[in-house]
Amino acid sequence: MTPALRTAVALLLLAAALVGRAMRTPAPRDADAPATEFSVTRAMRHVRAIADAPHPSGSAAHARARAHIVAELRAMGLEPVLQEATAVGTRYPAAGRVVNVLARIPGTAGDGMAVLLASHYDGVWAAPAASDDGAGTGAMLETLRALRAGAPPRHDVIALFTDAEESGLLGAAAFVREHPWAKDAEVLLNFEARGTHGRAVMFETGTGNLDVARELARLGDVSAGSLLVTVYRMLPNDTDLSELSQLGKPALNFAFVDGVERYHTAHDDVAHLSPGSLQHLGDQMLVLARAFADGPLPRPASPDALFFDLPFAGLVTMPIGWGAGLAALAAIAALLVVAQTMRSEERWGRGLALGGAGTVLAAGIGALLAWRVAPWVVRLHATRGWDGAPSWRGVYAAALALLGLAVAAATWALLRRWASATALHAGALATMAALALFTAWRVPGASYVFTVPLFAVAFAEWLARRGGPESGATGARWAGTIVAASVLVPQVFTTGGYTLPLDGLGGIVVGLLVPIIAWLLAPHLETMGGRHRWMTAGSLLAASLVTFAFGMATVRRSVAFPTPANLTLVSSADADTAWLTSGADGLREGSWSGAVLGAAGRAFPRRDAADSALRWVHDARGATGPFTGRPVAWRSGEAPTATVLADTTVGATRRLTVRVTGPTGTLATIVRGPAWWTLHEVDGRRVARDRYRRPPAALSLPFTAPPDSGFVAVLELPRDSAAVLQLAAVAPGLPAMPGVTVPPRPAGVVPVQNGDVTVRYRRVTLP
Repeated sequence: MTPALRTAVALLLLAAALVGRAMRTPAPRDADAPATEFSVTRAMRHVRAIADAPHPSGSAAHARARAHIVAELRAMGLEPVLQEATAVGTRYPAAGRVVNVLARIPGTAGDGMAVLLASHYDGVWAAPAASDDGAGTGAMLETLRALRAGAPPRHDVIALFTDAEESGLLGAAAFVREHPWAKDAEVLLNFEARGTHGRAVMFETGTGNLDVARELARLGDVSAGSLLVTVYRMLPNDTDLSELSQLGKPALNFAFVDGVERYHTAHDDVAHLSPGSLQHLGDQMLVLARAFADGPLPRPASPDALFFDLPFAGLVTMPIGWGAGLAALAAIAALLVVAQTMRSEERWGRGLALGGAGTVLAAGIGALLAWRVAPWVVRLHATRGWDGAPSWRGVYAAALALLGLAVAAATWALLRRWASATALHAGALATMAALALFTAWRVPGASYVFTVPLFAVAFAEWLARRGGPESGATGARWAGTIVAASVLVPQVFTTGGYTLPLDGLGGIVVGLLVPIIAWLLAPHLETMGGRHRWMTAGSLLAASLVTFAFGMATVRRSVAFPTPANLTLVSSADADTAWLTSGADGLREGSWSGAVLGAAGRAFPRRDAADSALRWVHDARGATGPFTGRPVAWRSGEAPTATVLADTTVGATRRLTVRVTGPTGTLATIVRGPAWWTLHEVDGRRVARDRYRRPPAALSLPFTAPPDSGFVAVLELPRDSAAVLQLAAVAPGLPAMPGVTVPPRPAGVVPVQNGDVTVRYRRVTLP
């Protein structure tokens, strides 16, 4: 085997081992596990009971899930507490009636301070929600049982099963705003899922996380990193912890995220939930609950942490301020290599400059290609009707990675014409040093991604050059390679097509990082290229194209990778008409929804381009974009109503108190109005808008699980404006429609989010 082939095989095996480690979950424990340990078999019994059917807030199945939780808590000797309230969200303009379930294990200290465990027991309308969040709920019940089987904790443990998380984090908002136990919580642990398998990753913390990160490190089998925390803080995503964080306490948030193609679909069921993922989630929940409940409360104040996972070393934690010192050490190691180059080569300046330029150029081209190629592949799958969740498929992630390697090899081959390998590598290390110093300054939580690999590789390179070939130079370089790859390869894997879609930021990160890694490990590029550098670049490009072609030939809609498809029946009490609608591509040839809509189906343009007589369909759906639909002969006979209870005017402002009610079976009632209207109160709770993710462009209030008596909203509007409201009552499922046959979905087609729903719409002019 040639040195080039040995190097390529060794790097491939190293990457495969690191990816395998990032995917590995612990072995599930059976029901015969010791009573004080977490058993996935025991936890799965609860998941089956809760996730036997979709159970959105306010549904009969949701009430059955709540009854199971209450019965299990009582069987443990705990006294469940039901918090029934109207909740008003602070992250989104949403409200609803919620029923949180709480229980409390008393501690021996008797000081009232507690560790809070939280998960939500509702699900989206279309999904049985075995993973999101039946897994968290089942794990909490099993954790509470295990805690009760052992010695009492020093401090209390509060279990919070929140309602209506999927409807705007409403149960958590009600707990924080109104429940007396909220003030007792000193540590917050939230458990979620955004897929159906994979390791349970700790991806979010509160501020000042060094103390809790060190406690997490003691577990020994965790997936976490301050990069994840840094990135998540920038994303427009939320869980219940977004509401619980208002308590200002130390917090950790966990979720497994692989299998995102089944997230919020009918395939989020028990059959697709990984026992290993549930075991990993439960192990961390139980150990941390014990550790925090038996430790000091309140926890000591601490700064933010820099933390990352390394094989054999586990979770490495340090104050985030140390990141600047690490960056400085890495930069010094890189400068030592630069100094060696300056001493050993006469024309070192050009080589250093070209090495830096090559690193930046390769990373930029890689990111640009990924930005353009990945969305094209996804569009191709959509237009050809292949589907198959290409945004999340490993074959396309591998193709993008190979494309990035080809770019790195090509830029290396090009620049090797004018500079030596040692000078180019030194220039790459100097550029990485600048990047490490910049991230330590501007994004300190992410700095380890560059500082640790840079220090390992630069220090190894300095040793290798200092001692010469006979002194173990190859071993030193491989030691640096292993450390660098241990940090960087899992980042590429977990980002591209795992936590972020390939046709978005995930693909760009793959395209950016892979060439940087290749240039960081440039001695291996030199070894693999030898005298045939362009052949190496061409071979990598060919491998990338073959991998793309293999994906296009094999990635298809299937039971494992289903295509989401929903139908929405909308009826207007004003127009006395109804339309059965689907998404923008609902009429695509061969699609299930296209078969339902049939020859009578037509495409609806954007609202501003639609026929004025049919704009109400857009309004009823709450969407301005295009979709498809067909008229149907269906009359509901029922529609939501709004009744004015009070009408006052102060100066230029008119305040209306309105009761909104919907037909029987409504699970959500939506109130919409003009942008110049303001929602002031809901059922006597003030609406706070200062924490909204995005200020609403117009008045919009979805109210989840409305009671038969409806809810009361206080609206403020200019005194002389027309008082016209748009009301929509949403119920799950479709009624029988004359002349319309809705066949069962094929195995590879699933409902998603709310699934098939019926919307009853009305415009109401208030007096």
